[in-house]
Amino acid sequence: MPDHVHLLVVLTGRLTLGQVIGRLKAKTRPALQASGLAWQGNYYEHRMRPDDPVEDVIRYIYLNPYHAHLIRLDEAYPWFWLGEHEAQWFKPGPELERPLPEWLT
Repeated sequence: MPDHVHLLVVLTGRLTLGQVIGRLKAKTRPALQASGLAWQGNYYEHRMRPDDPVEDVIRYIYLNPYHAHLIRLDEAYPWFWLGEHEAQWFKPGPELERPLPEWLT
């Protein structure tokens, strides 16, 4: 997305979510500043419950640039990345007609 990022992370217990975000912003700040950009001061988080299907969240993240009409349905969004485990079972595809869960809309 041109003005925000979606991340799905699993916390291991070593760092809090705030610490993870702080480190991400600190490590990427020089590159952003070189381009005249900056991180906003806050962020929005949604903590998943153990029974929330992770596939719905990944699908939401994947479909976000399509919903925003940043790319055509026949194009691949170049900035979408999956971890090794998720790439084994998640098959990207523009399934825009399949409804998203209410909490993701």
